[in-house]
Amino acid sequence: MINIKSLVHNYTVWEDDNKKAKKTALDGISLDIPSGQFTAILGPNGSGKSTLAKHLNVLLLPDEGTVWIDGKNTEDQEKLWEIRSTVGMVFQNPDNQIIGTSVEEDVAFGPENKNLSSNVIQKKVADSLSTVGLLHRRKDSPSRLSGGQKQKVAIAGVLAEKPGCIVLDEPTAMMDPKSRREVLEVVHRLNRESKITIVLITHHTEEVMQADNVILMDKGQILAQGTPEKIFGDLELLHQVKMDVPQVTELAYRLKERGVPIDVPVLTEEQLVEEVIKAYSKNLEGKKNENMLLKSSQNDFEPSGSMQSERKGKALLKGENLRFCYGSDTGNGHTILDDVSFGIQEGDFIGLIGNSGSGKTTLMKHLNGLLKADSGTIYFENQNIYNKKYSLTYLRKEVGLVFQYPEQQLFGKTVLLDAMFGPLNLGMTKEEAGISAKESLKLVGMDESCYKMSPFDLSGGQKRCVAIAGVLAMHPKILVLDEPAAGLDPETKKMVFELLEKIKKKRNIAVVLVSHHMEDVADYANKVWVLHEGKFQLTGSPKEIFSRTEVLREIGIGVPQVTSVTKKLMQEGFPIKNPAVTVSEAEEMIVQNFYLERGEQHDS
Repeated sequence: MINIKSLVHNYTVWEDDNKKAKKTALDGISLDIPSGQFTAILGPNGSGKSTLAKHLNVLLLPDEGTVWIDGKNTEDQEKLWEIRSTVGMVFQNPDNQIIGTSVEEDVAFGPENKNLSSNVIQKKVADSLSTVGLLHRRKDSPSRLSGGQKQKVAIAGVLAEKPGCIVLDEPTAMMDPKSRREVLEVVHRLNRESKITIVLITHHTEEVMQADNVILMDKGQILAQGTPEKIFGDLELLHQVKMDVPQVTELAYRLKERGVPIDVPVLTEEQLVEEVIKAYSKNLEGKKNENMLLKSSQNDFEPSGSMQSERKGKALLKGENLRFCYGSDTGNGHTILDDVSFGIQEGDFIGLIGNSGSGKTTLMKHLNGLLKADSGTIYFENQNIYNKKYSLTYLRKEVGLVFQYPEQQLFGKTVLLDAMFGPLNLGMTKEEAGISAKESLKLVGMDESCYKMSPFDLSGGQKRCVAIAGVLAMHPKILVLDEPAAGLDPETKKMVFELLEKIKKKRNIAVVLVSHHMEDVADYANKVWVLHEGKFQLTGSPKEIFSRTEVLREIGIGVPQVTSVTKKLMQEGFPIKNPAVTVSEAEEMIVQNFYLERGEQHDS
């Protein structure tokens, strides 16, 4: 299906309208993907994954080397449309791909451009929507769909072209756990039942466990490829390129290092539970592992931030009984927030979680007055922000928002000018704005050598940092971020979260993190708000929230993998009292109980 030989692709980097340098994105890639295979591509930001994907659909052409798709050379202009019909592309943000005013109109776009008859088009649309489970929404506007449903529409639009291969570039990056599962189920079913070749690009390592072949890329080259067992069996290589592994895989390696006799690599929750219970049972029976040495941990155990939720800081922002309805003036409104109350204090790190459509982004826009509640009140520093004389300009300086795609907030000619935009609009002089912008850029780790660069020439992680710096330059007391790490590789994501921790401590600001990734919330938040159908379903510490696994699953919200694993271990009789919320916590729980069963004391 796909044959690539010695592929090279170069980009030109610009600075102040002058050509600066040539950057090699793909450096001699050679690759074969047979028909019907499910291939997953992993690698850090800037490794060349998306550039490679664009070559498969002839959105880019080789500078050197060749790309053959189903026997056709991508440089043969006469075969261009045949190749694009053979290889369909699904991008990270479905809003950039959907153009129709209704679901069926969008799916029909491709067939209509082939001048097919109305009957044939209608059948293609119906078949494609049935495949992704959205035939009942065919008359709806895409704007009324959730993120996961929009991505299914994008997949249906590709299916209507009857492709032999579908390339998906980070298709689940912005989705809640339920939508992510549904989209991946559709993709796997297309591969399994329709024999469509799948190329999945992702940073979510747990998404590649069912792939036939996994490719690991870095710096424009293929470092390794093979089965998931082979790739995740080389933890050293993965860490070398700053890639993460699923929590269950990481936990298994840690337990192995501590002397718990389990086989690695472990790829699934069920596999880890089975391995731990098997080792524990043998330990109880005393038949094996008599001399098992449980080594002291190389990873210092720190109780999860869940125990810190009682800290009291200065009250900053309070919402009381907020109600908000989109379209209330049309008589056909839809209630998004329903009697929501909350409080934010200095030093808080709040994780706001919930399914797509639960009201998270709408609530976020209320925090600095971008939206006004139909009823209820918001107080900032004990002042009612809905009073006619209240300065919303002041509020928006003090409550900074970083939206879901922060790179779309960038528009300055240079990095420095972009970071200066907010302060200048607050009335600072050019000199004052420059000082504030440079201070914030330094805080987020941007080197002075980048100040004159176009922000659009930066990596994904650097763009996020510049967007955050532009908000920080206004010195807010509350920083609200909507999925700030979506689409970033693990190392860059870690850098962004460590940056947020650093900013929170240095400036004593409050952080509100809107996220679909429960592991991030468990690792960094000290409070969690669970929003469901416009109401707070649960609030509390990460430990309190994620121990309510049944409630969370009923409303379609996931829990960290280690929480699920330790809950299952409890059900199997393993002697732990509460589920863990972090890998370190789970590691210590399991290791401590191996010691206790042998009558030993363990000091970590």
